[in-house]
Amino acid sequence: MDTNLLRQFGNIFKRQKTKFKVKLAVFSFFLAVALILWYLNKLSYEYNSDVNFPVRFENMPQGKLLVGDPPKSVLLNVRGFGYTLIRYRISSRLTTINIDMKSAGLIMAQGDDHKFMLITNRSRHLFSNYLHGDLKLEKVSPDTLFFHFTDLAEKKVVVSPKIKYTLKRQYMIAGKISVKPDSITLSGPQAIIDTITSIQTENKSFLDLNQTLQQEIPLQSIPQVSLSHRNVRVTIPVERFTEANFSLPIEVKNLPDSIRLIVLPSSVNVKCNVVRSDYQDIENSSVKAYVDFNEAKVMLDNKLRVRVQGKPHSISNLTFEPKFVEFIIEKL
Repeated sequence: MDTNLLRQFGNIFKRQKTKFKVKLAVFSFFLAVALILWYLNKLSYEYNSDVNFPVRFENMPQGKLLVGDPPKSVLLNVRGFGYTLIRYRISSRLTTINIDMKSAGLIMAQGDDHKFMLITNRSRHLFSNYLHGDLKLEKVSPDTLFFHFTDLAEKKVVVSPKIKYTLKRQYMIAGKISVKPDSITLSGPQAIIDTITSIQTENKSFLDLNQTLQQEIPLQSIPQVSLSHRNVRVTIPVERFTEANFSLPIEVKNLPDSIRLIVLPSSVNVKCNVVRSDYQDIENSSVKAYVDFNEAKVMLDNKLRVRVQGKPHSISNLTFEPKFVEFIIEKL
C-alpha cells in the first residue's frame, strides 16, 4: 500500500480525535456549570435535616456528682435553607452545647433522688439557643436523657512523692524530702473516696543530683475524683558531705535507782558522713549511744551491747567502736 495514502489516513484520524477532545471539553464545561446552577438553586429551598451536636453537662446540683457515661451528643432535627444547613453541618463538629444542670428542668425518676431525667423536647430552649434564629428546631433526639447522680464526698489525704534519684559522688541527702502542700482534698463519689488513703505524684527520676532540687510534679489522676491541687512542689535537699569523727558518752537505760552501773569504756568513737552545714554542730546532734541495763541480767560474759539512736537525715554511713562494753554493778 502507498505510504502517502497511509499518512493521509493518519492525519485525518488525528484531526478527528482533536475535534472530539475539544467538543468533550466544551460539553464538560457546560455540564459542570449546569450542575452548579442546579445545586445553587436547590440550596435556596427549605429542607428538614438532622444535625449532630456534641453536648457537655455542667453546674451539677449541689452535693451531687454525675456518674457513669452521660450522653456525648444529641441529634437536632432542624428546618432551614439548604445553604444554612450545609454551614451548620460543618460548624456543628466544633460547637458544643453546654447544658446547665441546675436550670435544665431535671425530673426525679421513680422517686429516687439519685436518678433524674431530662425531657429534651420540653426544654427546647437549651438547644435552640445554639441555632441563632436562622434554623428552626423541629425535634430533639433522644427525647429523654437519663442521669445517675451520687452524693459528693470530700476527704483530705496525704501526698506521697513517687520519685527516684541518684546523687553525685561526695553528695548526700541533707534532710527530709518535703512536699508542699503535703496533703490535698479529694472530691468524688463516696464509694471511691472511702478507699483512698493517700495520693501519689507521677513517677519522676532525677540523676546525679549535686544541689537541692525543687520541682513541680503533677499528681496522679483518679477517675471520677477531682483534686484540690493538680501539682505539688517536691524539694530534695542535697549537700556535699564530709567525714566526721567524734566521741559520744554511753548512757544507761532502765537503771534502777538503787544501782549504779559503770561501763568500760564510758564512751564510743563515732565515724560518719555529715553534710557540711551541720559539721560544726555534729556533737550536739540528736545521736545518742546507750546500753540497756535489762540486758545485764542475762549476759554471761559481763558485756553489754552498745546501740545508737536518733540518727538525723544529715548523717549517713555511721559506724562506731566499740560495739560491746564491760560493766560493773554497784549497789547504792
